[in-house]
Amino acid sequence: MDDEVEVSSTQDCFPNPERQLENEREELVRELERVRADNDTLRSGLTRLSAEKQEPLEEVPPQAPRRRKPKKKELDEYYEGMIEIAPNDIDVFVDHLLELSPEVAGSLLPCLPAYIIFMCIRYQDYIGDTDALHNTVDVYLKKLTDLLKRKANDIDVAVLWLANTLRLLDNLKQYSGVTCFGKENTQEQNEQRLKSDICVHVLRATLSEKASYICQTVLKRMRELVAPLAVSAILENEAVMGISRPKSSFIMDMLLELLTAYKRTLNLYGVDPQLVTNIFMQLFYYLSANALNSLMVRKDFCHWSRGMKILCNLAYLEDWARVEKVQDTWVEEMLAPLKQAAQLLQVRKYDECDVDNLIERCSKLTPTQILTLLQNRITAHVAYNDNVPEAFMQSFKRG
Repeated sequence: MDDEVEVSSTQDCFPNPERQLENEREELVRELERVRADNDTLRSGLTRLSAEKQEPLEEVPPQAPRRRKPKKKELDEYYEGMIEIAPNDIDVFVDHLLELSPEVAGSLLPCLPAYIIFMCIRYQDYIGDTDALHNTVDVYLKKLTDLLKRKANDIDVAVLWLANTLRLLDNLKQYSGVTCFGKENTQEQNEQRLKSDICVHVLRATLSEKASYICQTVLKRMRELVAPLAVSAILENEAVMGISRPKSSFIMDMLLELLTAYKRTLNLYGVDPQLVTNIFMQLFYYLSANALNSLMVRKDFCHWSRGMKILCNLAYLEDWARVEKVQDTWVEEMLAPLKQAAQLLQVRKYDECDVDNLIERCSKLTPTQILTLLQNRITAHVAYNDNVPEAFMQSFKRG
């Protein structure tokens, strides 16, 4: 009996599990009701906000970011296109410009350094500091000379700064106030003309001289590279028009690829198209003269079949000029002496009455050159059987 009482007392010491679960359920129900009430409140708030957003936006205008109003002087400098460089910083300023590599320059606005220097010059002219203006151009030319000496064999560097020097010169001309240089200027550009007339005139002369020197340097380097190919590609190449090129024609391909690379480089850095044409006129003249001089001393080339091959090779050069849009008439004029020499080698019949006609047909050759080619044909290979009759030679000498 006592044992039963003790067991009952021990069970009362533990909580009832069912009661505990019931309490937790009631608590969760109350929490769920509070969440539902909060959701109803949020839903009504969202409905009100949505209705407000459908109203005109003018009622709640967005606040624009505040910007500092520029001063009048700043506006003038901005629209005038000027850059202020402290006189003590000119050397460093030019050094940084000349560090521009051809690879990077090719991806930028053509002649960008020239425009930057010109903006600096305009500011110096605007404030009337002619000493700083002179110094800027002098420092540019001095440091450019040093750069070209260090990079004497780099055509890209020379062409890059030829283009920039010419652009700077053209800008000085355009804003000089001289009528012939500003025919295409707008009224605003004419109003922005440089005021330092005498100073600008002197600088134009200096820059023009420098640009001419750089251009001659570029031409000299180009001629040095095409010289080894001139005779091989024009006189020795065995290509025949209308027939598949033999393996030896790779020399002509090398020459054409080199000319194409020159054209691409000149265009990439913004060289004036007229100057590009003049440069190729000089190159074609050099090719023609070099090949013609070699022909004069190569008696083994002075025969009919070689004349035909020379004409075929010249046709390749003329085709290239047409494709690359170099002026055809100028190219033909530069190649005319060599073409007439090749045509002279193809003459098969001679008599005394043809002397005047022959001289007229070879108007780009001197009488001495014609006589030399005819004499070389006499002493050329007998196998070709196209020697010039002695009677014709005597008649030509008398004529």
